[in-house]
Amino acid sequence: PDGDVYVSDSGHPAIYKINAKNKSIEKFIHLDKLSSLQGLDFSADKSQLFFVDYLKGIFKLELKTKTIQTIDTDLKISLKGIDGLYFYQNSLVCTQNGLRPMRVTQYFLNEKANKIIDYQILERNNPLLNEPTLGQIIQRDFYYVANSSW
Repeated sequence: PDGDVYVSDSGHPAIYKINAKNKSIEKFIHLDKLSSLQGLDFSADKSQLFFVDYLKGIFKLELKTKTIQTIDTDLKISLKGIDGLYFYQNSLVCTQNGLRPMRVTQYFLNEKANKIIDYQILERNNPLLNEPTLGQIIQRDFYYVANSSW
């Protein structure tokens, strides 16, 4: 909201911040217990940053305190292989390409946004779905790259 940009580093477990005022880049937080950071997005009030580790699941970072919380669930679902992550109406829309079948999933959060309480598969087993990666939510629609190549 203030023009700063946050970027995850999938090669080193860190989130960087590009300061809008002085155009400098700084390591905002180092996450030594994680290994492959991927997508990230702000909460509705912009005070928290949701992010994902490809192998370890979804996390929430309180921007003011830099407190990290794991987004947990009692559901029998896998949160591995998430590449893209997008906050939408107290849910997280995710592209998952590290699982078979590859898919696009929406995970619904509780009121505190610290636990997944339900989910919906938005797309899977589509013959055009080769390697879903990044996308964008525009109004109520989710547009994403469904067949990226390495």
